Amino acid sequence: MATASQITADPALETQLFWDQYKVTIISVVAVLVLGGLGYAGYQLYKARQAAAATALLASAHSPQDYQQVIERYPGGSPAASAYLLLATQQRAKKNYAEANTTLHKFIDQYPKHELITTAWMGVAANLESLGKSDEALSTYVRSAGVFGLEMHSPIMA
Repeated sequence: MATASQITADPALETQLFWDQYKVTIISVVAVLVLGGLGYAGYQLYKARQAAAATALLASAHSPQDYQQVIERYPGGSPAASAYLLLATQQRAKKNYAEANTTLHKFIDQYPKHELITTAWMGVAANLESLGKSDEALSTYVRSAGVFGLEMHSPIMA
């Protein structure tokens, strides 16, 4: 009969028993983690390459067609946002104010939290002013100032 002093915990034996009992589960979990990590790394690499390609295309763009190509090929990204603003700038330079406003409104709709949203609203207002729509331009200036936390105190507004 075995006594308490004869029963000892052998770490090597316990490890071997643990491994024999759970090896399939352990290997499965490790495989899932490795595959998940590889998938995530692959996705990040893909995103980085897409961003680099979009930035390169934007850097080489000089015409409205070039900017439109950036917008169509890489929608939703920062280069597309910049392409909208640059396209609107070229349209305004050619005195296509209504077309520039359409482009700016697309930018505003797609990128409402972009850091250059005030620039877009100011461009819309300036284009309205150039079209002779002073009242609309003024209300756009005032609305854009209100949207961004600026208070307008003007005798015109009183």
